[in-house]
Amino acid sequence: MIWITIVLSSSLSVGFFYLLDLYLKKRGSSLKKILKAQFRFSKRLIRTKRILSFFGIYLILGGMVFTFYNISNRIAFNRVYSGYSEWRDSNGELYLYIEADDYYDLGYQTGKGLAMNIALMKYELMISSLMFGIDYFSMINLAKQYLEYIPDNYLLELYGMSEGATAGSGFYLSFEDILVQSVFLEVIYGRVLPEKTISFGCTAFGTVNSNNKSLIGQNIDLVKPMGACGAFVLEKFQDHPLTFTYRIGACTLPMGKNEYDIVVNMNLVQLNIQSELTTPFFILAREAFSQSNTIEQCYDRIFQNHSLPYGCNILIAQNNSLFAVQCLPDEFNLLYPNSSIVQSNTYLNETWQDKLADPNYSKARQEYAETILLSAFGDNNLTNSELISILGNKPIICRDEGGLTGDGTVAFLTSLYFGIGTVYDNIGIIPI
Repeated sequence: MIWITIVLSSSLSVGFFYLLDLYLKKRGSSLKKILKAQFRFSKRLIRTKRILSFFGIYLILGGMVFTFYNISNRIAFNRVYSGYSEWRDSNGELYLYIEADDYYDLGYQTGKGLAMNIALMKYELMISSLMFGIDYFSMINLAKQYLEYIPDNYLLELYGMSEGATAGSGFYLSFEDILVQSVFLEVIYGRVLPEKTISFGCTAFGTVNSNNKSLIGQNIDLVKPMGACGAFVLEKFQDHPLTFTYRIGACTLPMGKNEYDIVVNMNLVQLNIQSELTTPFFILAREAFSQSNTIEQCYDRIFQNHSLPYGCNILIAQNNSLFAVQCLPDEFNLLYPNSSIVQSNTYLNETWQDKLADPNYSKARQEYAETILLSAFGDNNLTNSELISILGNKPIICRDEGGLTGDGTVAFLTSLYFGIGTVYDNIGIIPI
């Protein structure tokens, strides 16, 4: 449909300038005369002012054309679709609520609701991809390698998301843009293997209290500009359980909760080995939340292929049960903590240390997190307020590094609470 945008934006631009010229002619002037006068005036200026004068003219004209291009995208990609979406408030924290009955409409609703997040994520990836040792278009080529592992219904959802995000933002966001956002962690952590340690990650805490009630929570740490692309989404789709998940742009991460009180936290682990191509995590996460009513089913959905697209650690909690899983792409170590556990961006398994890109990365934070959790859990009971306090522990757990463009905590999620930013900002109550 991009050709409709081109035709519309061209027609609107030509029509606008034609009408403007007619209006000026009625007042004894014309657009041509004004531009000529401006050029003659510019010639009498010194060189620097002349350049600024020309730049100002082109900026105004370009701005008008861009405005028509943006409007044309909104018109060309507007669709009739089922269901609806709206932003809702939970204790001062916003989240997107979506209802839909088919995959295209679900994607369209999601794309339109998260339009600016997705548009911003595109340009964030175009810039930050260079820090990972790869350009944006090479990322797209690597992302396409996952197409054969994505079922048709999810492909339809990605197409819907592309059109919804374009209609919602006015910026053209292609299917390839949505695809690369959906699998950007697979590409970076599973295929590219940057030489520099990436500080994406988080610190996750889990306990089984003396009353056998499980409780987990984590901070989500990213490059801070990428945090502006994040949002929480509550999804009601067909007859699936309600799911509440964290998104970065168009990407659904395995971080969230469903209406059966299954909660999942995840930590990325950067490896020095390349992962095999397999089902992307956004599909595994979606199926784990939407097709599970027990913690065992959730585990089976995540590990259904006996392979993962990158290294990570996962906590899964439900009522009185807690699973902790350390994950190489092709090997998993399942633990059943009976008291407390901390997971960060490294492995506890000593035999896996040689698989880490940087064996020292996150080790100090891991030890510190274990110490403060042990102190809070001294009575064999961790309360929600104590967990929030731990997630706010500065500067090691609640991180703020490197100024505006550095790394830091951009969101958090526990069994009960969520929020964009840190626990010092608004603390929303998960609405399921």
